[in-house]
Amino acid sequence: MTNTSAFCRFDDEYELTFLASPRLVSDSDTRLPAKFVLHRSQKVVNAYLLEPEGRLVVHQLMTSIRILYVDDNNEHRDLVADALEQFDERFDVILERGASGAIDRLAADDEAVHCLISEYELPDQTGLELLATVREEFPQLPFILFTGVGSEALASEAISMGVTEYLPKRYEKTQHERLGNRILDAVSQSRVEQDRDRVYEALEAATQGISILDADGRYRYVNDAFADLYNCTPEEILGEHWTGLYPEPEVTRFQQEVRPRLDETDMWMGRCRGMTVDGTIFPERASVTQLDTGGYVCVVRPVTELDGNEPTLEQQNEQLDRFVSVVSHDLRNPLNVAIGRTELLQNEYDSEHLTEAQQALDRMAELIDDLLTLARNGQRVDDISPASLAANAKTSWQHICSDDSTLIIDTDLVIRADRCRLQQLFENLLQNAIDHGGDGVTITVGSCEDGFYVADDGPSIPEDRREKIFEAGYSTHMNGTGIGLSIVADIATAHGWKLKATESEAGGARFEITGVEIVDR
Repeated sequence: MTNTSAFCRFDDEYELTFLASPRLVSDSDTRLPAKFVLHRSQKVVNAYLLEPEGRLVVHQLMTSIRILYVDDNNEHRDLVADALEQFDERFDVILERGASGAIDRLAADDEAVHCLISEYELPDQTGLELLATVREEFPQLPFILFTGVGSEALASEAISMGVTEYLPKRYEKTQHERLGNRILDAVSQSRVEQDRDRVYEALEAATQGISILDADGRYRYVNDAFADLYNCTPEEILGEHWTGLYPEPEVTRFQQEVRPRLDETDMWMGRCRGMTVDGTIFPERASVTQLDTGGYVCVVRPVTELDGNEPTLEQQNEQLDRFVSVVSHDLRNPLNVAIGRTELLQNEYDSEHLTEAQQALDRMAELIDDLLTLARNGQRVDDISPASLAANAKTSWQHICSDDSTLIIDTDLVIRADRCRLQQLFENLLQNAIDHGGDGVTITVGSCEDGFYVADDGPSIPEDRREKIFEAGYSTHMNGTGIGLSIVADIATAHGWKLKATESEAGGARFEITGVEIVDR
């Protein structure tokens, strides 16, 4: 997997290590996550990170949880505030006596309030009247009714009005601990719901038709753009089988050609014919990804003529730029949070389902990383200059996570190449050797006639697969994305080099890159 990382130091007290891996969750809460490690000596709210694309973003870290507590009993209000801030150092409690002051605070405060706690009896309104106002103006804000006026009728009415928690005051040692835990649960759940909503907003804003199908082939989610293609509403499609939107020849083709490809590589892209609900057949381009759960994600857009002219290069580049923008920012950023949530759940609960979910996310992360690399760079080189094979191989090796493998550099060759793309080539070839060579594989980078090679002592590549392995999406590894060697092939083609897979002297795989312009030996 290709990981990107950034390290930020705010001053002598705060520093942040950020590990970014775009991921796609395949469940109903489709999100994109990342993970970060915060080292701090006191509370920090904002972390400023420079992404690999050069974009400076602000991540709101849950290192400070602002709580608005409304109670007209000054002594009790101060006691609760002090107890909560002692319970969790992230808690920052602000105080108000009445409902009107709380609403003014919520409306005017520049810093977000993460949770509101209110007594029932207030000087200007009841706690339920305050709840009604909050639900109208701030519907996602967690609201805890923490009151000494407890009754089943009050609890029932509060729940029916949408209170997050109803907690009677009990004058015992553990009451503030119970309140603190309820706050943490409520804020955490609120953040998850907000993350999910942002993802669905991004999906709904997409111009491409996007759908998610279950393992039986029935639609579980479609955006408006998808429904529009088939001249219907999302509600008309949900729960229906995909075969209802395609003519019979396309259904047969899917079973005979597309499904075997999905079973082999988990992804298929191509042209086909869709069918609107009134029976009108139209040409479309589709991209289908098979999920580890057995379901599918399908992205569709129409084409004007199935066998007509291809889009111009300028149009293709514009579409590619939009695709990269959506994947790398509009979808990836909100979904990055979900990985953090999953990892927190793994710390709290021991469940094989969470482990399997994490593995599925890791696989999708690899696929998206490699697809973005392929989409951004393609067959392009920008800056040709003398490049040391040894230096670039060593640098690439530092980016590979492998404790058991060994790299031997047996060349002092200097060639003319785009150094950035050459490093990508090495990274993908080295990672491929580790993935397929197994534990303890030894990898050698050396010179050959008219070029250089990367060889290993792992399993060899069967002769009948030595050309096919460079096709995008083809992989012989169970968890492989099938993109890495395609990237290698594109980099070689962009330089005008020849790429060949053969057998190494040790009986493993050997990749030869020839036709290279040599500067020095």
